[in-house]
Amino acid sequence: MKPRTIRVAELVTGWGSCGQNGTLNIDWRLIFAPKQVLAYVVVHELAHLRFRSHGDEFWRYLRTIFPDFERAKSWLESHEGKLQREFLVVS
Repeated sequence: MKPRTIRVAELVTGWGSCGQNGTLNIDWRLIFAPKQVLAYVVVHELAHLRFRSHGDEFWRYLRTIFPDFERAKSWLESHEGKLQREFLVVS
């Protein structure tokens, strides 16, 4: 799996995406997340180079390259609001 390019930016929706042309987009705010969570998002998007949708095949494949992905996915779902508000609001 080799992306065409990797772009780090502030995404409007989601934490990452994989364009049809092979460009990975990763939200810069993930630097505040644990390393495993950032790794999960990157690997998740890399897996889309092989499987475009989130079907059963995709999740099986993701498990072969990131066996403990559910833990990172769960952490992100539980803490995503904090990554947006807690770190970005100036007091």
